[in-house]
Amino acid sequence: MRGWVKRKNNHRKILPHNKVKLIEIILVGLAVIAGYTDWRWRKIFNWTTFSAIVLGFGLNFVFYHWAGLKQTGIAVGIIFLMVFPLVYFDIFGPGDAKLLMAIAALRGWEFSLYSLMYGAIVAGGAMAVILIIHKKVSVAFNNIKQIFLGFILQREPVKINSALPPVPFGLFVSIGVILRLAEIYFIR
Repeated sequence: MRGWVKRKNNHRKILPHNKVKLIEIILVGLAVIAGYTDWRWRKIFNWTTFSAIVLGFGLNFVFYHWAGLKQTGIAVGIIFLMVFPLVYFDIFGPGDAKLLMAIAALRGWEFSLYSLMYGAIVAGGAMAVILIIHKKVSVAFNNIKQIFLGFILQREPVKINSALPPVPFGLFVSIGVILRLAEIYFIR
């Protein structure tokens, strides 16, 4: 069996590259489920994100012991601190934030930020096309201005004009996960 090493006492040990592959298979499953549910129902369910977070902590503890548990806690904490203001100002939904924390629990905060970046680029392109088709570009710029002023002036969260179609950002974060994995495996 490839990827397994036989020990003296007849137990098998998982090789390091197979640990990462197992986590990445789980990560792809999370991305597919979260992307589909966000696209279909505009909601990322807690059972998806919380089970992935617990699984990330558990697998990293089993594979890397206390150091893995510590790194996972740091990664989830960093992502939480980064996305909390975005949830507070209604830029992200809470499901999107939990999805990013689940990605960080499984693969680290850097991977989560790359997934967010790639997802934002794809979402920006998709929204530009949608805005042009629906002729709502001026409404979008006004919403961006309101969000920016609310963030800078630290006002209460503003209610933006809902004439624009809602964006299932979890879908785009999921696409970002797939793009990041494709970059790791095919471009490097």
